[in-house]
Amino acid sequence: MPASLLILLLACAGGGPSSPPSDDATPECGEGELYDGEACVPEACGMAPWGDVEGTVYVDPAAAEGGDGTRSFPLRSLADAVDRAGAADVIVLAAGTHEGGLEIEDRDLTLAGRCAALVTIDGSTAAEDAAVIAFNKANPEVGGGTLSLSGLTLRGGRLGGLDAWGGTVVLRDSVITENGWFNLSFDWTDALIEDVTVARPLPTTDQPGTWGMWFGRLCTATVRRTLLHEHPGTAIAVSYTDSTLVLEDVVIAGVGSEDDMHGNAALDIDATNTVTATRLTIRDVNQWFAISQTGGTFAFEDLVIEHHRDTVQVPYPVAIYVETFDPAPGSGDTIAGKGLHLSDTAGGILISGTASARLSDVSMEDLGHGNELGVGIFVAAGAEAQVSGLRIEGAKGAALASQSVGGATSVLAVTDAEIVDTTPGLGSTSDGATDAWVAMGATAGGTARLELSDTVISGSVGVWMLGGGWVDPPATPTALLTDVTIQDVPMGMTSRMNSGLVLQGGEVDAERLTIERVAGPAATVRGVSEGEPGRLSCEACLFQDAAFAGVLAIGSAGGTQVQLTDSTIAGVTAADSVDQAWGVLVTHEDGVAEVSLEDSTVSDVQHAALAVVGDADVQVRGGTLDGGTGGTVGGVLDVHGNAVYARDLPAGDGGTGLWLDGVRLGQGAGASVLLHGASATLTDTSWDSAEGELLQQHCSADSSEVAGAEESPRYTRCPETEQLVVEIEPNPMGLPPVDQLF
Repeated sequence: MPASLLILLLACAGGGPSSPPSDDATPECGEGELYDGEACVPEACGMAPWGDVEGTVYVDPAAAEGGDGTRSFPLRSLADAVDRAGAADVIVLAAGTHEGGLEIEDRDLTLAGRCAALVTIDGSTAAEDAAVIAFNKANPEVGGGTLSLSGLTLRGGRLGGLDAWGGTVVLRDSVITENGWFNLSFDWTDALIEDVTVARPLPTTDQPGTWGMWFGRLCTATVRRTLLHEHPGTAIAVSYTDSTLVLEDVVIAGVGSEDDMHGNAALDIDATNTVTATRLTIRDVNQWFAISQTGGTFAFEDLVIEHHRDTVQVPYPVAIYVETFDPAPGSGDTIAGKGLHLSDTAGGILISGTASARLSDVSMEDLGHGNELGVGIFVAAGAEAQVSGLRIEGAKGAALASQSVGGATSVLAVTDAEIVDTTPGLGSTSDGATDAWVAMGATAGGTARLELSDTVISGSVGVWMLGGGWVDPPATPTALLTDVTIQDVPMGMTSRMNSGLVLQGGEVDAERLTIERVAGPAATVRGVSEGEPGRLSCEACLFQDAAFAGVLAIGSAGGTQVQLTDSTIAGVTAADSVDQAWGVLVTHEDGVAEVSLEDSTVSDVQHAALAVVGDADVQVRGGTLDGGTGGTVGGVLDVHGNAVYARDLPAGDGGTGLWLDGVRLGQGAGASVLLHGASATLTDTSWDSAEGELLQQHCSADSSEVAGAEESPRYTRCPETEQLVVEIEPNPMGLPPVDQLF
């Protein structure tokens, strides 16, 4: 903060001069003060009575009546000075309180106070509809001239502080405070505001909403090195149409209150206005949003927002709210910026409607205070956002979210990101339990797309897709993941298992996706009834150190599809709450799961590398399936470390439900292939060793006969199950011909 601003604030807060001097001694003033012959004053005020200010007309409220406006015989009334001043005159104001309610029209005039700490223009005795100073109010829009103000405090205007309706305003080194409705208001005005403090606008009975600065129609303004603080309503509003505002080194602090929620933001942008901000800081906001943009364009560099609360619980509490519709063609990004830091806020950024965003070097931490959401970046209802260089730590809900309604397409593309330690927020259930989710795509009658690249997500669920029957009307969210790592996913609430990747309807295409150190399955995929399938396609992916399953595919009416290519699943062990562990588990809910593994490896699992239960279509081409270490497991899957386990699996369309082609099967502690009331086709498949069982086919519980057990005790089948086809070329174990097996 500039030293001059700090001095002004201290003076306005009641920091008065030291004790009057004795007749024979000059007092020792404090740091930043001087003795002006009468008292200790801020150095910026200079020596009494005029300081360093030079002008053509002089005003001193302590002067005798009948002055002529010279330095030696100043006028007593500021209103008289304004009336007498000619073109380009400079009116100099001595210390004291001058009466406001001034109206200045269509001319060049300068009001220069000795300093803002000592010179006040007070509008409290003027009319209720009067500002402290009004410029071109009688001739709005077409009024001209330049009004320059410096070294002043404008206070007490029941309408406002400065009310400009045209021409040019230059405001420097001043304090605008405690005025009703607004402190500064501009329409059809060019304005330059430098080294100014704007504070505490006062609500009135007729106008409970307040504004620190209001920029209306066709304004062009620059605000530099300025502090706005203690605003119950909106600190800066850029409203109506076609205004351009530039903010440089501006601080907005202390906006809103728990009891007084007038206005809705520290910075409010709408219509067709343009705002550019460099080194803007917004802090201690107790409003709906820190920045609200419902139109226009906003560009920034080095934007800091910290300590933001939403006490009224709007549906999507965020620090920055951007929503536009039908922007002008070629208008470019709605919001764009480099260097954004959010800390201790209700949420991050919501971008909605036809808005578009391009952001870089973004950091967010401690999101979700005072509400149940805490989203980092949320793109909704057809908006688009591109974000690079992102770090989010401690989001209460979804760090990234893409959602769409009404047939629109929403796109959130993020590259070079790090997302750490989100905590439960979204995904609440009726019993109060929640799941933490970092990145979500959800749709309702549209398409939501999430694109992640060069991203590390740790400490939470990585990607959770919701679609299909979860929303109305049903639709499919999509995600494209490239060079993404999801790691260190903790146990969910109430001891439920989390997954690194969760698809409940939706489509994910991934390349070089790594999911590791997960308290539950690395990936869970299911379709949604009445909606599109859940589909995961993963190339060159690595799933390791997971619990219960590397990939859990749940067949559903909506359809479930999983395709792994050139991928690896390794290190799957039983979870604390579930004592099974599978590399790939394909199970049945109310539909078919289609799973394809191509040139992929599953190893170091506790039980089966591949387990299939119920109605499924599973194809494995090439690659390796290694059996597990074994151990008795209760429940539906009673296996002992097999490479492949299939139960209650009928033949699929045009062939069997399980097809292994060109696969190397490891033995593990059980059979290499165990079929329980299931059928399979094996071609060009090999085993590592001849120890233990290589191939078993068991009957279901209601079968009364095991055929072929006497002839070939190592190869059995159930009478109600279609023939098992085994074609192995070459035949490393010397198995008998197929027609001799059964």
